[in-house]
Amino acid sequence: MCLVLLAVLAAALVLYASRHGVETSADSSVYVGTANSVAAGHGLNVPFRYYPLGHVGIGTPPPGASAPPPTPLVVYAPLGPLLLAIGGHPIGTGRVEDALFVALGVLVAGALVLAETDELWLAAAAEIVLSFSLVFLLSDVGTTSAAFFLAVVALAAVLRHLEAPRTALLVVAALAIGLGTVERFASGGLIVWGVLALRHRRRDAITLFVLSSLPVGGWWAYEQVSGRSTGHYLGFHLQPDLHDGVRTIAGWILPSNSPLKLEVVGAAAVVAVVALLAVRTRSRTARLLVGFALVQVVILEIAITLFDAGVTLDPIEFIPIFTALVLAVACALPRTRALTVIAVVVVAASVLAGSVDLVTNPTRQYAQPAWVHSPIMADVRELAARAVVYTNAPDAIYLLDHRATSSIPETVDFSTLKPNPAFEAQLREIKRTLSERQGYVVYVRGLDRSFVPSESALTHLLPLRRVRNTSDGAVYSLR
Repeated sequence: MCLVLLAVLAAALVLYASRHGVETSADSSVYVGTANSVAAGHGLNVPFRYYPLGHVGIGTPPPGASAPPPTPLVVYAPLGPLLLAIGGHPIGTGRVEDALFVALGVLVAGALVLAETDELWLAAAAEIVLSFSLVFLLSDVGTTSAAFFLAVVALAAVLRHLEAPRTALLVVAALAIGLGTVERFASGGLIVWGVLALRHRRRDAITLFVLSSLPVGGWWAYEQVSGRSTGHYLGFHLQPDLHDGVRTIAGWILPSNSPLKLEVVGAAAVVAVVALLAVRTRSRTARLLVGFALVQVVILEIAITLFDAGVTLDPIEFIPIFTALVLAVACALPRTRALTVIAVVVVAASVLAGSVDLVTNPTRQYAQPAWVHSPIMADVRELAARAVVYTNAPDAIYLLDHRATSSIPETVDFSTLKPNPAFEAQLREIKRTLSERQGYVVYVRGLDRSFVPSESALTHLLPLRRVRNTSDGAVYSLR
């Protein structure tokens, strides 16, 4: 009952964190748009044109229309928008689903610690730390909360299967991992870890691998056969700057915006403490959880290097790693008075930090008041409904103004970092369209998007005339 009540508290924290509006990001626009398409019976398609990938163009609307033709959902995993489509109101649904999945994930995490340690206070401590530390990261319109729940279920099922092998546990683990990968592709690290954890039970390892790989393998095959693939091939884009990862780990114990040297020391301290506990503990569960954290870091680096340069080692990507390490520490913590005091201090610090965030309500990305009351978005609302709009912010315009737009060309593919060979042709396409039909180019300032031309570069490349100007953007027409 104690663990259930704490799980309910976690759900309440999520709902309170999104009381002024659930967080939406660039990725949220794709999930929301696709969910709206699914709810309307139009399938897994993005109704606006996000940045072109592979063979996907900039999305000039066909004659007689102002909205671009739908883009098949690519690059993004399909389960997220399917879940958000329930009820027909993706943003509201996302808020409810966040609360539900966080509560269930926290409850399973507490039950795992209780089963391993037989110490209620440690299980409760793990739930409290996860609830208060992750409340804002798990409060968004996207895939984080569902992926968190499925990852915790997968970890718990594999670990309990190792303790007391049962076919039901193996099936639950495979199902959770399989659904997790089509909810968030980065959850593929669970497949690798599960196979490694079960390597001494070869038949179980093979069964887990086959069953858990079916959903993502089936989606990939469907993309190829149906022609929905973008032609988005492997690349090599080494990202040597690990500052994001260091900052994320240091952020678990240090205030944000700490000096870099202090962040390095903080991150090193976290790694050292976890490594020491993993080496000295007798808990196989703790060692396996630390092993998962290591596997997940490697998988993220492989994804960044070979598949998607847009992925960074930010706090969202580290949610499953943080979760596994919290559970590992709870399972490995020696029952000494000194370490018990330290554990209590850590829990209290998590509650304090989370409470400060909840009170100050640090809304992020498109939920910020600056975006909600954006002058350039107000100008976009005044444009004629039949006008064609090209923009560097199709995601923001769709979320904030509910308008499906086309995109300006990328100079390089943001995922592969390869030059866009169609860049010049796409510029000519914009010029031709705006000369024949009513339309505009809307440039939104303040976005960190180096893969598209800057405002000055775009006005140099195209004969544009500024018709409206605000503090955060401008509207242009063709001269």
